[in-house]
Amino acid sequence: MAASHITDLTTLNQSFWAWLERIYHARVHGETEQTPFDRYAAGVACVRTVDAEILRLAFLWRTKRKVTRQATISLQGNTYHVDAAWCGQTLELRYDPFDLSRMEIYREAVHLGTAILTKHKRDLHLAVERLVPETLRRDPPAKVDFLKTLREEHEQALRQQIGGIRFASLDVVSDPNLSPDTGVPAHV
Repeated sequence: MAASHITDLTTLNQSFWAWLERIYHARVHGETEQTPFDRYAAGVACVRTVDAEILRLAFLWRTKRKVTRQATISLQGNTYHVDAAWCGQTLELRYDPFDLSRMEIYREAVHLGTAILTKHKRDLHLAVERLVPETLRRDPPAKVDFLKTLREEHEQALRQQIGGIRFASLDVVSDPNLSPDTGVPAHV
C-alpha cells in the first residue's frame, strides 16, 4: 500500500472495487470454467455470513505469559500493563501478529480485557516480519502504483458504461408558470 500512496479509506475502497470488478470477477477459473462472480451468483442461495468480530477473534495468535510483580507482561520486546490483581498468574495473550499495539488477555477462556501498551519496541511479530524475503528487505522493488492505475482504468470503464449526459438531447418539460423567453415566473 505504501507504493500506492493510499492514505484514506475512500481510496482503499476505490482500489478494492476496481480490482474486484476489473481483475478478480473478469477472470475465468481453470477448474470451474466460470468467473468468480458467475460462480457466486449460481449459488447465492447457499451463502452464509459470519459475524466480523467472530472472524477477527478466530485469527488471533495465542501465547501464555506470567504477569510480573509490576503487573506487566512482555511479548516481542513490548511491555503491557495489566491489572495488579493478576500478578504472578499465567494469562493467555491473544493478538494480531500484524498489530502488536493491542493485546487481549484471557484466563481459562474468559476474556479479562485489553492490556495497555507501556513500552513499544515492535509493531509486527518477528514471525510475520520474516515472511518478507531478505532480498526484498535489502533491495525493495521499484515503486509502481498498480492500484492507482487500476482505479483509473475502472473509472474510465464506468464513464464509458454510463456515457455522457447531453443536455441538448434532454426533453424539456414546459412549465406554464415560466416565461418561455426568460425562464422566470410569468406572474411575479
